[in-house]
Amino acid sequence: MRSLTIFASVFLMMVCLSVPSLYSAEVAKIGIVDFQRIMMESSQGKKIQAEIKKKGEEMQKDLTEKGGDINKIQEDLQREQMVLSRERLEEKERDFRIRVNDLKELKKKYELEMRKLTFENTDAIREDLFKVAEDYGKKEGFLMIIEKTEAGVVYFRSNMDVTDDLIKLYNDFTAKQTSGK
Repeated sequence: MRSLTIFASVFLMMVCLSVPSLYSAEVAKIGIVDFQRIMMESSQGKKIQAEIKKKGEEMQKDLTEKGGDINKIQEDLQREQMVLSRERLEEKERDFRIRVNDLKELKKKYELEMRKLTFENTDAIREDLFKVAEDYGKKEGFLMIIEKTEAGVVYFRSNMDVTDDLIKLYNDFTAKQTSGK
């Protein structure tokens, strides 16, 4: 009887000690990534920024040239105002207004084009980066990796930031894709 009591006590103690370990979660490893920094520092992000900047400069140059033409027309109109017939003056003023409106429409078109270009390229990087981050997270045993700005992260310990690792991995990923083409 005494040995049964001792055995039951030891068994109960072992069960009590082992139950918490069965239900305890492993240490939650969480990573934080700064997508904006990846866009600024990765080789692909820099390449896309350069393309967008070049396209923007071309559009701005075109707008500036057309704006200069409009200014010249306005100056000519003011200078010739007293010598032109009323019909000819109205015709030139109408032409001037049409050109001003065309310039405004072109500016809107260019702005929309730039937003679209930025979105498409950013989205492409984001898709590739998600693949890289997922592989990295699985390999390194992360419970989750959170994007800093979209998740609204206000504070995190610096050792949780995996951005540098992901920049390196993403640069390798894009280099492999480029060399494979």
